[in-house]
Amino acid sequence: MDRETDLKQGESVLTCGIVRDLLPFYREKITSVVTAEMIEKHLEKCATCREALEKLCWQEEQKEQEERARGRNFQKKLLSVKYQLLGFLAGLLVPVVSLLLPTVLSLVSGWLFGLL
Repeated sequence: MDRETDLKQGESVLTCGIVRDLLPFYREKITSVVTAEMIEKHLEKCATCREALEKLCWQEEQKEQEERARGRNFQKKLLSVKYQLLGFLAGLLVPVVSLLLPTVLSLVSGWLFGLL
């Protein structure tokens, strides 16, 4: 049978090339219901396209794992920067407070004794 005969009988023919082009959309479930059914029928008969779908799923899973790992590394870096910033601010505040504390205490004690 040729393609025109298949179309006249109401069946659309999906070649392996077309199916492989559609696999990323099929995997993400963004094809129409009719297209998904046609792909599924093709996958039932075609081991090569099934393998292509399995490979695509595996590759996508690897990408997702790498992205999660990058996200964790980024969070660790942010936390490290946060602690470095807190250490820097504490390093600045301790000398400033130790220099100002005697002055503030003498002013407060003078004010308190002035009230008594």
